[in-house]
Amino acid sequence: MRYIDRIISGGQMGKLKRASLCAIILPVFFFCLCVFSVTRSENIQIELAVDTANTDQDGLLVLYGSVHSGGEIGLPIAAGDINGDGKADVVFCEMYASVGGPRVNNGQVNFFLSDGRDSGFVDAAAGPANVSTLLGASSGDLLGTSVAVGDVNGDGFADVAAAAALSDGPGGSRFNCGAAYIVPGSRTFNLHADLSTADGVPPAGITVIYGPKANARFGIWIDTGDVDGDGIGDIVVGADQLDSDAGPHVGGAYIIFGSRNLPKVIDLAAPPAGVRVSRVLGATQEDHWGAALHVGDINNDGIADLVIGASIYRDSASYVSPSDQSDGHDARGAGNGGARLYCGEVFVIYGSRTWPAEIDLRHPPSNSTHVIGAQSFDLAGSQLFSADVNGDGKNDLIVGALRANAPDSTIGRTGAVYVIYGSAQLQRATIDLASPDTSGLRVSAIYGESNLDCAGDSVRSYDINKDGMSDLFIGSPEHTFSINGEEREDAGDTKIIFGQHDFLPSVVKLYEPPPGIRVFRLAGGHGGDQGLAGGDEFSYRLTGGDVDGDGYPDYIANAMHGDGFGMLLPNAGNVYVFSGKKLSMKLGFLATPAPVIASAALAFNGQPVQQAAAGQSGLRITITGDGFRTDTAITINGIAVVSRSTTDPRRITVDLDENPAVKNSVGALVIRAHNTSPLSELSNAVTAGTLTGPEITSAKVKRKASGVLLLIVFGANFTDNSNVTVVDQGGQAVPVRTVGFVASDNLRVKLGGDVQSGGSIRFRVVTQTGVLSNEAAANVP
Repeated sequence: MRYIDRIISGGQMGKLKRASLCAIILPVFFFCLCVFSVTRSENIQIELAVDTANTDQDGLLVLYGSVHSGGEIGLPIAAGDINGDGKADVVFCEMYASVGGPRVNNGQVNFFLSDGRDSGFVDAAAGPANVSTLLGASSGDLLGTSVAVGDVNGDGFADVAAAAALSDGPGGSRFNCGAAYIVPGSRTFNLHADLSTADGVPPAGITVIYGPKANARFGIWIDTGDVDGDGIGDIVVGADQLDSDAGPHVGGAYIIFGSRNLPKVIDLAAPPAGVRVSRVLGATQEDHWGAALHVGDINNDGIADLVIGASIYRDSASYVSPSDQSDGHDARGAGNGGARLYCGEVFVIYGSRTWPAEIDLRHPPSNSTHVIGAQSFDLAGSQLFSADVNGDGKNDLIVGALRANAPDSTIGRTGAVYVIYGSAQLQRATIDLASPDTSGLRVSAIYGESNLDCAGDSVRSYDINKDGMSDLFIGSPEHTFSINGEEREDAGDTKIIFGQHDFLPSVVKLYEPPPGIRVFRLAGGHGGDQGLAGGDEFSYRLTGGDVDGDGYPDYIANAMHGDGFGMLLPNAGNVYVFSGKKLSMKLGFLATPAPVIASAALAFNGQPVQQAAAGQSGLRITITGDGFRTDTAITINGIAVVSRSTTDPRRITVDLDENPAVKNSVGALVIRAHNTSPLSELSNAVTAGTLTGPEITSAKVKRKASGVLLLIVFGANFTDNSNVTVVDQGGQAVPVRTVGFVASDNLRVKLGGDVQSGGSIRFRVVTQTGVLSNEAAANVP
């Protein structure tokens, strides 16, 4: 219980001098301690999958840290193919390490080059040939504060981006400005380097990026991804203590666009010619935007998007210098304009081929998505990720809120993970997690198992069984539990929920899992009574990649307070690599081979057609292929449909009269199949034909002098009896006064109600028979 324990113990990390912060937070958290008890019994509803106390298990590979206390305040991890051999390599960062001479807490980054094994152990302290190191330059740098892997120079090899958030910049000229180091991957990667050099220039091949301002904490989080669609990954770095004219510590992030020719030194105080940089600036003082980041394609347009959070709660943020390790801002967050203290907020800024020099979140882009934490002190946005957890072809936004209150008042602050399902309506939406239904989007809230678990302190999602649906891994690094009567205080665990085509319920309580949803536990091996210096805090950071090269993603979790090989190095930190294939097989979730669709044909009243009008009866799709069974399920455009087997085992039919959601939609009919028992991977995708109907191509909104809003819709296939449905950015229906038919490509719609200026609306054209057009959006003047 990192924050509270530091307050109680008064130890090195516990000398809190921030009277104002304590006055706000302490009564709330001490109330939680007094009222709620930590769950210490075995929850038989959660199935034990792997107990990491036993390291001699097939499909479990353990990497042991090499430096005493290297993981004391965190052990960031990342994975990717650094040397291009087809296997993911693992990077783990002992940021608290004191290495390389008379330096304190300069930090050390370890690079494990995979040799294909999926079991056993690697002891980094023994100096194995496939583990290399990079040492932090100066005392207090905390090299490895955050780490990411991605190809940012376009050479086809994954590069490592490792941050030192408390670096003092060029020549020590900017106290705690922060820095990020780019270590290029290569076929012959074998780095052993020290960032402390005589001339201050990093070793050969390494690029350093210095934060622009003192105390900005540039590097508190780092990620990579191609946010401008040029084919080269970009570097996105959070600076949560960045100041602006809005006040101190508004925070923000910098995008340093990837290039085949990155210079050795990039000083963001004066970027060199040819280096493209864009800045995202936070909204309100003490928001700490950029404390967490994620780069992923949220809207599925082929360009990565930036997800940025405004909440922080972690040990490394307490650290200021080797002589002051308690006065940093370690528990802060945005507050919904002051309405909910430290509730936490998130923005999704969608990728574009052109980025402005600056984006100010006081005036975010009109198509951005805004997520607001449900309650004060929830710290929503402390972890961010995206993946397609229901296999509908749309990436889902995943938000951690490690201090969220459980819905049952007697349980306490379990923490939570919110899955905001991908949708065309996600852009421009505001999702208030206190009332997510008002957004019109599907949202599932998954609450932790017991009070102060920190569920959602870490969360990732990978399709480890290759069934086409990403699986959820929810880290609770401070969870206390018992196995066979042995209590493990703060051992930590990961909960696994395998992906499924159905939406998860709107509320999932891990202390009381709903029927039909199996939850599995990966258990931390050592609690306070078993570890050398406390519980393992297993699952404090998570990542994934195909480490053993078998074609299945593997799940990787740290134990920041693991005690090294043979438990000889207190808090050196351990890393656990779980074979995705073997873990899925063990739990009965390994997908069998997918069916193969050879063809899919659309027919109207028995006659083959390439396209047909949507909404009419008599439409049937005939699917032919191999590997079909009685349990084969069909999806059309990601929607599960009713289908029929035939006397021919290679043929399945779908009558659209039995599937009105598809029958009344417009566009291509993309067919996929999968078997359900046992589960298979998803088949190939085949287009059966196209349903035609009203189509919106563009629109604009005018506000008349009378105040009435006029929506002008352009498109095709409109009729004089078309209707229009409209909702505002909160998902509330907007009254439609009249729909004027101008031509088959133009409608003029008068809107009623009070639609706020500066907001947005979403709308569809609907025929008399219920056929829906595509959805479009427009800004309201």
